[in-house]
Amino acid sequence: MPYGEGNGGEPEVDLGDPLTTVSEFLLFTSKGAPYQVRARFGDLSGEATLAAPEDPALPVFRAGARAFPDQPGGGEAYYGVEAGPFQYERGLTKFPGGTGVRDTVSGQLGPVGLSYQEAQRRIRGEELPGSRTLSAHFRKGPFGARVGREWTEKNLDSGWRPPTRTTAEARLNKRNLALSAMLAKSRGGPGLVDFGGRIEKSMEDPFGLHGQLKFGAGIRPERWQPDGPAPGVAGDFWARYGLNF
Repeated sequence: MPYGEGNGGEPEVDLGDPLTTVSEFLLFTSKGAPYQVRARFGDLSGEATLAAPEDPALPVFRAGARAFPDQPGGGEAYYGVEAGPFQYERGLTKFPGGTGVRDTVSGQLGPVGLSYQEAQRRIRGEELPGSRTLSAHFRKGPFGARVGREWTEKNLDSGWRPPTRTTAEARLNKRNLALSAMLAKSRGGPGLVDFGGRIEKSMEDPFGLHGQLKFGAGIRPERWQPDGPAPGVAGDFWARYGLNF
């Protein structure tokens, strides 16, 4: 759209025109424009948002990137759009030896949400079987729960497909008490493939020293050893006390 007179005599700006000046760009991002650009940057990440604060019915566009500090040369770039209760996002990842693409469509209606994701990876030039995840989550007040199902495409060479995996998670964060639990099972398997539980309690100033005491316990499956007995259940307990200065 050329620079000229728009509705109400307001100037309009073509941001794709290389001759667009900085002043014109700032005019586009001013409060009088339907869309405003917002940007935020961190040490290893950055994101830009294009939104219309005066009209929430208009879609919101986002794009950003972040680096993976534990993976030299690794990082992720993403872009997406949010329209009402629905969102779409595409993520492009790079990691040592490969790349990945992830597409996610999600929606939220009140406390209930749905999400569908497709992911594809390529390692050392070889494309791996894609994976898909369908999940539903519920959140109300301090309680949240999620049920997800993940399956993978057949390997093109062997025709083998990993078993479908179903995961259920629940958590409760209420005042100074936090509870969480997770169960996972593969279709056709004899039992759970993963599980875990955690409880943590915090107490403010229990000793009159203006500190905080936290203690809790958790359970998880023991690591499998090639020459050892069948894995069982491992538990741990912790306590921490910190002073506020």
